[in-house]
Amino acid sequence: MVKVATINVNGLTNVNKFSNLIANFQSESLDFVCVQETHWDDNFINSYKHLWSGDIYFSNSKHGFKGCALFVSKKYTENCNFAYSDDDGRYFECDVKINECAFKLICIYAPNIQKDRREFFDQIGDRISENSIVCGDFNDVMNGFSDRSKNMSAYGGSTKDLFDFASTNNLFDIWRRKNPGKNTFTRQQFVQGVLKQSRLDYIFTTSSILMFISYCFISHTTASDHSFVTAILNFNNYDKGPGLWIFNNKYLKEHEYCEGVKSLISKSLACPLYKTEQLIWWDNLKYRIKQFSILHAQKRRIQEQDDFWQIQTALNFHYTKANTVKDYDYSEIYELKNKLEQYEKQICDGAILRSKTRDALDTDKCSRYFLNLEKFKQESNIVKILKKSDGSIVNSTPEILEECVKFYTKLYTNEPINEVNQNKLFDLITDQLDEAKSKYCDSDISIHELYNSLKGMKKGKSPGPDGLTVEFYLHFWDILGQYYFQVISNMQELGELSNSMKRGTISLFFKKRGDKTELRNWRPISLLNVDYKIFSRTLALRLKTVVADLVSPDQSCCVPGRDIATNILNIRDIISFAELEDLPLYLLKLDAEKAFDRVSHGYMFNLLHKFGFGEKFINSIKILYKDIRSSVKVNGHVSLSFPILRSVRQGCGISALLYVLTSVPLNTLIKSNENIKGFAVPGCDYNSTVFQHADDTTLSLSNLDSVNEALSTVEIYCSGSGGKINAEKSELLLAGSAAVPNPDCLPVKVLHGAAKFLSVYLGPDEAMCERSNWDSKVNKIGRILNLWRQRGLQLRGKVLIVNIMCLSTLWYLLRVVEIPQWALDRIEKSIRSFIWNGKPPLIKGRSILGSTDIGGLNLNSVILKQKAFRLHWLSKYLSCPNNFIWKYFMSYFLKLYKNYLCSFELLFINYSKPALKVLPSFYRSMLISWNDFYNGKRPVADNYNDILNQPLFDNPQIVYDDKTLYFSDFIEAGLVKISDLCYIFIAGFLSVDAIFELVRESLPDRKYEKVEKQYNLILKCLPVSWTKIIRSQSHILRYELDLELNINDKTYDICQLNTSLVCIKG
Repeated sequence: MVKVATINVNGLTNVNKFSNLIANFQSESLDFVCVQETHWDDNFINSYKHLWSGDIYFSNSKHGFKGCALFVSKKYTENCNFAYSDDDGRYFECDVKINECAFKLICIYAPNIQKDRREFFDQIGDRISENSIVCGDFNDVMNGFSDRSKNMSAYGGSTKDLFDFASTNNLFDIWRRKNPGKNTFTRQQFVQGVLKQSRLDYIFTTSSILMFISYCFISHTTASDHSFVTAILNFNNYDKGPGLWIFNNKYLKEHEYCEGVKSLISKSLACPLYKTEQLIWWDNLKYRIKQFSILHAQKRRIQEQDDFWQIQTALNFHYTKANTVKDYDYSEIYELKNKLEQYEKQICDGAILRSKTRDALDTDKCSRYFLNLEKFKQESNIVKILKKSDGSIVNSTPEILEECVKFYTKLYTNEPINEVNQNKLFDLITDQLDEAKSKYCDSDISIHELYNSLKGMKKGKSPGPDGLTVEFYLHFWDILGQYYFQVISNMQELGELSNSMKRGTISLFFKKRGDKTELRNWRPISLLNVDYKIFSRTLALRLKTVVADLVSPDQSCCVPGRDIATNILNIRDIISFAELEDLPLYLLKLDAEKAFDRVSHGYMFNLLHKFGFGEKFINSIKILYKDIRSSVKVNGHVSLSFPILRSVRQGCGISALLYVLTSVPLNTLIKSNENIKGFAVPGCDYNSTVFQHADDTTLSLSNLDSVNEALSTVEIYCSGSGGKINAEKSELLLAGSAAVPNPDCLPVKVLHGAAKFLSVYLGPDEAMCERSNWDSKVNKIGRILNLWRQRGLQLRGKVLIVNIMCLSTLWYLLRVVEIPQWALDRIEKSIRSFIWNGKPPLIKGRSILGSTDIGGLNLNSVILKQKAFRLHWLSKYLSCPNNFIWKYFMSYFLKLYKNYLCSFELLFINYSKPALKVLPSFYRSMLISWNDFYNGKRPVADNYNDILNQPLFDNPQIVYDDKTLYFSDFIEAGLVKISDLCYIFIAGFLSVDAIFELVRESLPDRKYEKVEKQYNLILKCLPVSWTKIIRSQSHILRYELDLELNINDKTYDICQLNTSLVCIKG
């Protein structure tokens, strides 16, 4: 392991301080220490550098009060060479090579003054190479909120300058990646008795070095008001195993191979096992297909290599001959180079497939990019060292595999279930399948269902241990399908899977948070055989059609017609409402530990019975979990197998649906507890308490007692189901007038400004949410574009990269929150610079946004997309029959506009933008988007219901002297719509006397004459056609309306609108 550290020493010309720091370096076993602000001159360092046993590289300043240096331990003096330094004591670099890994180690002391710092960053950017570690005091922070103490301005200094520098040069903040969410600082300074803190010292690395980082931590010292930042890197070579065999789909295009497989299938039917032991026969057939495929691939590979060397030999011959023969015919060389290009393209295509990059452009030449991407993808999930439960470290392949087997054997071993509490959970279940749906799930599986299940599976996905792909089964279904159907029928009769279907291989993926040496921070994804997944997906498709009958509307995962975004909107609006009305709100985020992995099979099967599923369907589910086993794949090595006695396997198509069902009792248990008080929703007769998306559960509570009661209630669910809540990772966000609890009385972390809900930061501190949501997105786009900038793409290719790899990452967030102007500006600036190579655009931005049929390039517009999303939610508000909580809040917020007490009726009026500021930004944006698409012109109501819903004021259809009306007395009295002026059960308008009495109820001092004058003016200004309809009809008002949107001279019903249509046509 290699330790790299950085520290600003605030001067190092005192010999005692110099000696003490050296002793500190040695005691901490630091290998490379970047030191800033040394204040050295050449005489001082030459006199005292002998005190350090290794090498010291430095850059001194002529003015004395700067200087940076690198201390290299004796252990690595042979590995490090001086490369470059400036003459101002702010920058130097060394070349380092450890275990064949070469990188540039750069030490930086950035200027204090913003203008100088910007120039400095611009100057050194060109010196940062692909493999670099950049350490030092940057005199700036990456995030104004998390990297400065609260008593310092979040916007002080030039926070975006360091962001831009890191983004432009593809640098990653190592400490933040290893410590997400922490607020630790590297500089502490007392100013007028007040402690000011900030994180100014960083260790950055380029992406190629990330895989070697094991730890990064901050440690304080008395030698300086700055702290040490230390990173531990592991450059040890790891033992890479052979991995799992995966069928190469390209052989499906070869006639010889396909005929060989068909022949093999036909011959296998003569085997006696086909009739006596069909499951064994099936596994044997798959094994023979695998062996045949391996032999075929070996022959093809030998042939391809022979062809390659023949091309190389022929090229060498022709190059040599062309050098000696005048007027040589180059046609042979061109032909050979074309063949070589095709060979290289095959290699590159394979790397593209294995790297699973989301885009490859036919217009671009093959390069090392995809080969490096494949390597980076593989190495990002390398397990080099693991920490055992006793804290000791293992780093050899056998030890790592053994530790994985121990960990997952324990994880997948059953724990005792409290049957009393389980029965409590089941007693609360009231929803059950009706007989027809239960019979549907219980009916026999058909071969047609199996084929439809196969067709719906994603292609290009990693197969299970047998290596056979979705594409393989699709290609050979005509001959293989009938036998597979027989195998499935036989499995259901026997009540178990074939041996190969019982096996899975767990592939580990780091969660990108927490300690990488702890297995709990790795996500286990089960690679399952395609024949198993066809069967499980068939069951899942049946279950999906009935799950809505059993799952509360609060659960948004896996239920057709439900959307994860609705829960985000619900939580966002509850926070806004609590803040506006100053109501106490406690949002409790429950962290379910290893949620999918802890599901008890017995609990799950009993619950399916309780829901009313038939025996045949439940037995089919049981088959999926009977005697199943898994192995763990680590660095290409596969461990011994171990039993899976609990869990729904991540990687199985039915797992999410089954988990959603197992979480239903948690929902009902919390709602049934009268001591848990949910948050009251305006205009609704019930409180909002639970929001669920798969294993993500958030409770909205109205008092602290409910928080404690909820935590106790959740324990009942856990003991009865096998689940477990991790209190240390659970969080409580306070909003509105919520009282701050005593931290000693709650086991969860208490937050005040913002929390992350379903990957979106929400909370009362809007500035914190804005930065937390958008900073990382903006910086990631900058890094991606800088990476692709080197590829020399054509204009069309650049647009594809922007759309697919950059802007698509914004859409999830943009659906539910507004993009701030600063983020939009930075994104658009990065895109312009990328597309036009930093030069002025050659065509107008609007032109490049257009579709290809009108000469555009289909570049997505962030603003247009945002408007499309807002109109999408508006259509949901107007048409969706489900009474989602956010719809109640939207109605409430819309009624705040000028106190009109109107909701959807506002769509008919012309808005005053200053008056819209009373609305939350999301709904303000929605109304502005609606207004923009109409260009201020509203549709004219032509049916009785729409006429009654028309607002009286600010309505362009109701004008006097070309001006809309506005009478505050009528508004105060609640007379804001035409329906408010009409009789309910008879045709016609209310009399003046009736209107006057209604006004006087709210405003007793109003004069009859004034009310009469205003009322008569309103009636006079109504369109004649409306007046005739109202005087002739007496229908009861329906609270709905028919609205249409005009896009490019075409009319669309707003309730049928989709975002793509708005973006393309808009």
